[in-house]
Order: sequence, then structure tokens, then C-alpha cells
Amino acid sequence: MGRDAGRAAGLSTALFDRAHAAGRVRPDTTAMDVQLVLEACAAIRIPDAGRTRALRQRVLATLLGGLSAEDDRPALPGPPPQPAELSWRWAQQVS
Repeated sequence: MGRDAGRAAGLSTALFDRAHAAGRVRPDTTAMDVQLVLEACAAIRIPDAGRTRALRQRVLATLLGGLSAEDDRPALPGPPPQPAELSWRWAQQVS
């Protein structure tokens, strides 16, 4: 699982870097914000695989709207997530 988590973090960072370079995401977001969005979508599970996929896409579209760059948005509350905060639960499961 640790290897998969590392790969997922690398992929979401690459996705964020491309979106950031293109000016598509808020300047006050980080790659770890994107990781949390993707993790939230992955947590959606119901018995019907097709409906799970549809709900994940719907929630992802909703959450990505909040990440999109627009000039008139207020700043996000609080500091961005830190690496240690995101990896904490993995360290807890290994112990």
C-alpha cells in the first residue's frame, strides 16, 4: 500500500503541476489539496460499480470547481495540508 500511495502522490503532484503551470488552479492551493480531493472521491463506494463511478465523477466535478482559478474568490481558510499530516495515518497503520 505504501508503494501505491507513493505512486498516487506522484501522479497527483504531476497533475497539479500541469494545472498550476497552465493557470487553471487557485494560486493558494497545493498538490496536497488535490491529493485530498482525489482521496475523498475514492472513498465513495456503493454496491453498484456504475453508480459508484457516476457519483465519484459528480463529486470530483463539484470539488474541482472550488480549485479552479478565478480572480474574485476569497482566500482559502487555514494553511494548506502538510506532508506529515497526509502520511500520518499510514505511519499509524504500520506501527
